[in-house]
Amino acid sequence: MRHYEVVFMVHPDQSDQVPGMIERYHAMIERGNGVVHRTEDWGRRQLAFPIAKIHKAHYILMNIEVDQGVYDELMSAFRFNDAVIRSMVIRRNEPQVGNSKIYEEELRDQEKDKERERRREEEYAARAAQNASSEEESGESSDNTEAAAESAADTEEVEEIWMNIILLEPVNNLGELGDEVVVKPGFARNFLIPQGRAVQANKTNRAEFEARRAELESAANEKLGAAQTRGESLKDVVLTMVVKTGEEGRLYGSVGTQDIADALTSDGHEVARAEVRMPEGVIRMTGEYDIALQLHSEVTVDIKVNVAEQSVLGGLMLNNEAWFDLVEIVHAHDFYRTQHQIIFEAMMALANADEPMDAVTVSERLRSQALLEKAGDVTYLAELAEATPGASNVLAYGKIVRERSIMRQLIGAANKIADAAFSPDGRDSNALVEIAEQSVFEIAENRSTEGGPEKVAPLLSRAVEKVEFLYNNKGGTTGVATGFADLDKKTSGLQSSDLVIIAARPSMGKTAFAVNMVEHAVMSGEAVLVFSMEMPSEQIVMRMLSSLGRIDQTRLRDGSLQDDDWARFTGAVSQLRDKKLYVDDTPALTPGDVRSRARRVAREAGGLGLIAVDYLQLMRTADKSESRAGEISEISRSLKALAKEMRCPVIALSQLNRALEARPDKRPMMSDLRESGAIEQDADVILFIYRDEVYNEDTEDKGVAEIIIGKQRNGPIGKVRLSWIGNLTKFENLGQCNACNEWNTLSRVNISPIKESRVGFAGAAAQIQKLNEVKAQEAERLTTTFGELDRVLGGGLVPGSVVLIGGDPGAGKSTLLLQVCTKMAQSRGVLYVTGEESLQQLAMRAKRLELPMDGLDVASETRAEVIASHITQRKPDVVVLDSVQVLQMDALDATPGSVTQVRETAAFFTRLAKQTDTVIILVGHITKEGGLAGPKVLEHMIDCFMMLDSPAGSRYRTLRGHKNRFGAINELGVFAMTDLGMKEVANPSAIFLQRGEVDSPGSVATVTWEGTRPLLVEIQALVDEVAGGYAKRVAVGLDQQRLAMHLAVMHRHCGITLADQDVFANVVGGVRITETGADLALLLAVLSSFRDRVLPRDLIVFGELGLTGELRPVANGQERLREAAKHGFKRAIVPFANRPKENLPNMAVHGVQSLSSALEVLTNL
Repeated sequence: MRHYEVVFMVHPDQSDQVPGMIERYHAMIERGNGVVHRTEDWGRRQLAFPIAKIHKAHYILMNIEVDQGVYDELMSAFRFNDAVIRSMVIRRNEPQVGNSKIYEEELRDQEKDKERERRREEEYAARAAQNASSEEESGESSDNTEAAAESAADTEEVEEIWMNIILLEPVNNLGELGDEVVVKPGFARNFLIPQGRAVQANKTNRAEFEARRAELESAANEKLGAAQTRGESLKDVVLTMVVKTGEEGRLYGSVGTQDIADALTSDGHEVARAEVRMPEGVIRMTGEYDIALQLHSEVTVDIKVNVAEQSVLGGLMLNNEAWFDLVEIVHAHDFYRTQHQIIFEAMMALANADEPMDAVTVSERLRSQALLEKAGDVTYLAELAEATPGASNVLAYGKIVRERSIMRQLIGAANKIADAAFSPDGRDSNALVEIAEQSVFEIAENRSTEGGPEKVAPLLSRAVEKVEFLYNNKGGTTGVATGFADLDKKTSGLQSSDLVIIAARPSMGKTAFAVNMVEHAVMSGEAVLVFSMEMPSEQIVMRMLSSLGRIDQTRLRDGSLQDDDWARFTGAVSQLRDKKLYVDDTPALTPGDVRSRARRVAREAGGLGLIAVDYLQLMRTADKSESRAGEISEISRSLKALAKEMRCPVIALSQLNRALEARPDKRPMMSDLRESGAIEQDADVILFIYRDEVYNEDTEDKGVAEIIIGKQRNGPIGKVRLSWIGNLTKFENLGQCNACNEWNTLSRVNISPIKESRVGFAGAAAQIQKLNEVKAQEAERLTTTFGELDRVLGGGLVPGSVVLIGGDPGAGKSTLLLQVCTKMAQSRGVLYVTGEESLQQLAMRAKRLELPMDGLDVASETRAEVIASHITQRKPDVVVLDSVQVLQMDALDATPGSVTQVRETAAFFTRLAKQTDTVIILVGHITKEGGLAGPKVLEHMIDCFMMLDSPAGSRYRTLRGHKNRFGAINELGVFAMTDLGMKEVANPSAIFLQRGEVDSPGSVATVTWEGTRPLLVEIQALVDEVAGGYAKRVAVGLDQQRLAMHLAVMHRHCGITLADQDVFANVVGGVRITETGADLALLLAVLSSFRDRVLPRDLIVFGELGLTGELRPVANGQERLREAAKHGFKRAIVPFANRPKENLPNMAVHGVQSLSSALEVLTNL
C-alpha cells in the first residue's frame, strides 16, 4: 500500500456531478481495500500549473492509501471521465508512511523550521553586534578592515553565503503583485520565482513580504560580494525558501536539484546538479528550506586549490629555464582560476618570443592585451613571485596542477555522463555509452605523454642487445612468423610495432591471407586479436577450422560433412580450443574503440602478439573530417600508434581502387591504394595480393598467388609466390625447383623421421614358439565397480586390453568413465588423460558428481609420446584417453582427428597396452550417420568396442557390445543419467515394460535375448490409411526392411493385405532389437492396430518368422518364459519347439508352428 495525494479538476459547467463522482471513487477505493484519509472540495478557482496554462475549474483533493492495482484503476477512471479535465498526483509517500501521521509530522517539521529561523536571526544579530564592537575598538579605516578580512580568509574557511529564493503562487490576479515581480530563474535578487512555480500571497501580507525579501537580499549580496572580492570559491551556499502567507500553501509542481542548478548557472555561477544537496528532498510545500550547495567538499577543496598554481607561476618568474621542462606537462587549460590561465598564456607568448618572464614583463604583456585587470594588478603578480616556496620545485608544482586538472576533467566528464543519462533526449543506451567513452577518451588523449629525446648511450645498449639476439638466432625469423617460408625470409616475420597493410582487389583472398597469418600466430602460442568489421566472427572461426582441418569450405558451410571430415573437424576444434584468439565483429569501429578494446584484451591475455583489422576502410572516426581522405589519414595514424603502444605488429586490410582494371598488367602498385597518401606514409610494410587466374582463365599459374612487397621500411621489396587452395580458402608455401628454377613443379611428400624410442617400451624382438608351449593362463579381470559395464566387458577389464567406447555427444561417455576411474583409483593405479577439457573443468565435474578425488591421477595432454612417457613411468593399471580423435603424434604431419593420426595413435597405444600389460580405454566420437569417426581399421585393432546409445528425450542409456575378444557380443548394459552421473538399472525389463493403465490396440510384450540375459520390452504399432501417395513403412528400434518382408509374408500366407495402409512400429524405451525373436510380436502388434483389437495384457509373444510363414524356435526359450512368468505374464504364444518340457506354474503356453496357427490361437484367447 502506498500513500497518494491526488487532485482532479472537473469542468466548471459540470460541477453538479462532483458529489456523485466523489462517492463513486470512494466506493472504488474501499472495494479494493484502500483507505480514503481526507477529501477536500476546493470549489471553482483559477490556478497556475507547470505547463504554463491557466485553468478555471472545480478542484477536488483526495488523500488516499491504496495498492498499485487500485491506483491504476482510479487513474483510468479519471482518464475515461469526460467531465474530468485533468488529474495529477502531487505527493507520493513510501509504504508504511500514511494516515494522519503525515500531517502531524508536517506540523512538527514546520515548528522545527520556525525554531531554526529564530536561532539563525539571533546568530545574525549577535555577529553583527560583535563586528560593530570590533570596528569601534580598532578605529582603523575601512580599507585596513578589508585587508584584515582578506588576510583572515587566507587561513580560515570561507563563510556561508546566504541567498534568498522566493517562490510565489499567483493569487486570483497576478497583476495585483505588481510589475516588478520577475517570473524567471536567476540568482540572489533575480531568483524570485522559478518558472511555473509560486507561493500563495495576498495584499494583506504584501508589505511584510517585500520587507523580508529586501532584508535577506541585502545580507546575501553583502556576503557574496565580499567572497567574490577576495577571489575565493564558495563553500556552502544555503538557499532559504521564504514565504509569509496567511495560511500554508502548496506548490503544484516541485523544485528540485536541477531547478537550483539551472538558476545558478543562468546567473553565471556554473554549478552541477550533483553539487546541490537537498536534505529535505524535493520541495512541494511552501515554507523555509535549507539547501546546501557543496562546492567545497573534501574532494573539491583539494582539487580547486590555488597554492600549487600560484607556486608554478611564481616559480617560472624566478627561474625562466624551468619553462622548457614545465611546458611538456602543463598547459593553460590545466589552471583552475581564469586569471592564472591568462597569466600562463602571457608567459607562453614571452617564452616563444625568447623574452624574460618576471612581474614587470608579464604585466606589460597583459596591459598590451587589455587583460591586466582580469589577471590582477602588478601587485598580485609580484606577490606570486614573493610567495613561491621554492623555484627549484616548479616541476613538482606543475605535476600537482596537472593532476588536479585531470581530476576536474574527470568530474566534469562524470557530470556530463550523468546529465546525459538523466536526460537522454531520444538517444539510446549505445549512444550514451559512446558519449561516455568519448568524454573519457578525450581526457586520455590530452594527457601529457611520456617520452622525449634520449641520450645515445641507452640507445646503443639496446641496439647491441638486439644485434646479439639476431646473431644467436642465426638469421631466423625475428618477428611474428607468418607461416610462409619465403615471405618470412624476406621480412624476418612481422616485426613489433609495425603497421602491415594487406591490399588487393575483391576476391583475391585478402581476408584468407590475413586469417592464415593469424592462424599460424595463434598456433605458435601468440595472443591474437582480430577486428572483423566485414565478416561475422563465426565465419572467421569457420575459415580457420576449414584451413586447420583441411575441410572443404562448401561442405563445412552446408553441413554435408563426410566421415573423415568429422574426424578432422574435431581435431581442428581441439587445436583451437585453448588458444588465445579473440575476435570482435562489431561494425564501424572508431580508432578509440579499437585502442580501448585492444588494451582490455592485452590486460586479460598478458600482452598481444598480433592485431588484425579487416578492413581499414570500414572504420570511422568519432568526428567526421572534411574529406574521406582525412578520415583515412587519422585511422592509419591511430593504427600505427596502436602498434607502437602494444609493441606488436598490426595487420590492416585495405581495398584498391578500380584504376588497375584498365591497365594491361593488373598487378597492383602503391598508387592503387584508396586514399593512398596517408597509408603509404604510415605503413611499415605493404603487401599486395595478385592471382593471375582471376583475370586470365587460360593462365598456366592456376592456383598460384603472387605476394608483392610494395614497401618495406626495413627490408627489401620483391615478390613471393604462394599456392592458393580455393576450396579451403587457404594459402600455402609453393616450392621452387633448384634445378630448373620452375615453380609449382614439386609435390609434397611427408616422410616421418626415424626417431629413437623416447618412452622405452619397444621391448625385445619377438620369439617364435609352439602354440602348445604357450601358457594359457586366465588373467584376473579388473572389476570396474559397475556391474552393467562389467557385463558388457564379459566380466571386467582384461590386463593389456584396449577398449573403445563410442557414443553421441552428451550420451555420458566421459561421465561414466570418470565415475569408473575415481572408484577404481581407491584400490588401483588409474590415470585419466583428457584432451578435450582442462583439469579445472574436470575437477568441477567430479565435484558436481560428488566423486572421491583423492586417488585419481589426471593429466590434460594430447601428444601421444608424452602420454606414453607418463604411462611407462607411473605404471598405472588402467588408463583412459579422452578422446582418440584429439590425440596426435609428433612424427606425423597431419592434424589431430585425421585418418592418419587416428590410425597411428590407436596402433601406438595398442602396442603399448600389450607390452606394459596396461588396460587402455579410448573414448571415440561418432558421425551423424552413427558410425565411429575414423578409419574402419580402428575397430579391428582394439579388443573391445562398445557403443553408448542415448535415445532422444530419455534419461536411460544402453551400452551395447559390438566386438569383444574376451566375452560375448551384443551384451547390453542399462544405465540411467541422473544429477549425480550414471546409475545402473538393476532390472531393465521393469524400465522398458512400463505399460499404461489403459490397454490400447497395437501393443504387445516380447522377450529378447541380449547377450547373456533376457529382456522384456514392449512393441507398439500403428496402422492408418494412406493419406496420399505411397504407403509408408517406418520402424524405430527394429529393422525396417524386415518389417516390410514380414508384411509380405502375412499377405501371402494369411491373406491380410496392408498395401493401402501406413505402418509404423516402435520399440518403447529407445531399445534397439537386433535379434529375430521379435518377429512374431511385431506382426501381432501390427494386426492388433489394424483390426483395432486389444491384445491380452498378460500375453507374452516371441518367435522367428520364415518366408514360408513357419515359426522357427529361438535360443534360450525356457529362460525367456521364466523371465516373463517372473514379471506376471500368464499366457504365451511361442514356436512349437520352444514349448516347455514341464508345465510352468501360473502360465499357459501355446506352441504354434506357423503364423496362421498363431492367429487362430490369438482369436480364441
